[in-house]
Amino acid sequence: AYGVARAAEHAVNLSARDWSFSLPPANKAIKFVPAVGLHRTPLSGRRLLLALIFRETIVAKSYIGVIKHFQAAPEKVQGYFPDFVSLVEDYNWEVSVSYVFSRIEQAKRMTIYCGITKLHWADSSLTWKLVSEDYLSRARFYELFKDVFGKKIPDSIRTKLESAEDVRDKIAHGMSWSAADARVALTNVVDFADEFNTFVNREAGFQPFGDLRGYKGRAEPLTKATTRWILRGMGIPKKAEN
Repeated sequence: AYGVARAAEHAVNLSARDWSFSLPPANKAIKFVPAVGLHRTPLSGRRLLLALIFRETIVAKSYIGVIKHFQAAPEKVQGYFPDFVSLVEDYNWEVSVSYVFSRIEQAKRMTIYCGITKLHWADSSLTWKLVSEDYLSRARFYELFKDVFGKKIPDSIRTKLESAEDVRDKIAHGMSWSAADARVALTNVVDFADEFNTFVNREAGFQPFGDLRGYKGRAEPLTKATTRWILRGMGIPKKAEN
């Protein structure tokens, strides 16, 4: 089975390489990188959309494989999704996918809140009030993350979440999807949580998918008046667009 999997991967990489070599001159910014696939680079000041990324993806063949993948994750990630195993075992895939995304949305908002209060010394109560009112869409989260942390989330981490979001959207909007899609989405969510924790911990010293008690230390916070100006500068809270 391993040999078959490696052969399939080799075939995919060859196909991608052949496709990239046949690109017209205007698309020379899309380059083939062995073992990665098609890579996005700047073109005349514009950024091309991520065309294709070929990467090794864990594909669980059954719900048992999904559970094993989850149980191999760090304890903090497992603790953040306490009902993961029981839902995968006892309910339809729709329930498990909905559950993990409800937890992801909480983690994303806490990431922004904790980043502001720890890195910018903002007042906790006012920050939470205004961050809670922000319409934190997917694009808005990436925008705020860069504003708060001064860095973008790496594409290698972001694509895992976006792949899972694609399946979540299909389920939520009554589109066609399969059990295999759901299994891949759930394993990608686990990997995203693990890798995102590592990235944020390296940049800011806390892990959003985990216990956040004591995350900011004992630094004296700024006044509410100063905090309000900091949040206003970040455009917080942004309301939903009509």
